[in-house]
Amino acid sequence: MQRTRLLKYFLIVSILVMAAVVSWQMGSRPASISIDRASVESSPALLPDAPAAVFELAALEAYDEIIERPLFSQTRRPPVPETVKNTTVKPPQPKNEPLPDWKLVGTAITSDTQTALIWDTRNRRFVRLEPGMNRSGWEIAAVQPEVVVMSNGKIQHQIKLPRF
Repeated sequence: MQRTRLLKYFLIVSILVMAAVVSWQMGSRPASISIDRASVESSPALLPDAPAAVFELAALEAYDEIIERPLFSQTRRPPVPETVKNTTVKPPQPKNEPLPDWKLVGTAITSDTQTALIWDTRNRRFVRLEPGMNRSGWEIAAVQPEVVVMSNGKIQHQIKLPRF
């Protein structure tokens, strides 16, 4: 009983304080500014027939030097071109890509699609993959109810749904 009485008094005091603040704000508003229409119409800067300034973009060639200078360099000087040495280019060696660190979370198989939900532990995110999709050099070969089969061209690997 006493608690509700205190709540009522608090609400009444709060409303009175808000009313006082609002009335104080209303009394401290700046005076409205009146503008003489005759002085506005006689001002040459505000005449409606004054021609508007039209901005025309310069030709793109005018901006070539700006584009060539690196934006995040302290000197803003163009980079010094590196001399090309006569070296033979070695063909890239095929990498032995490690098995991806993926965990199979679930599969969804319908008459139209087969989707695997995989947790990529390296990037810490969920990924939805379907057969034929590539990720990190691995192609999803098949999605089965409890297994995802993937291949990197040389190796086939299966990720099984964990049993709890």
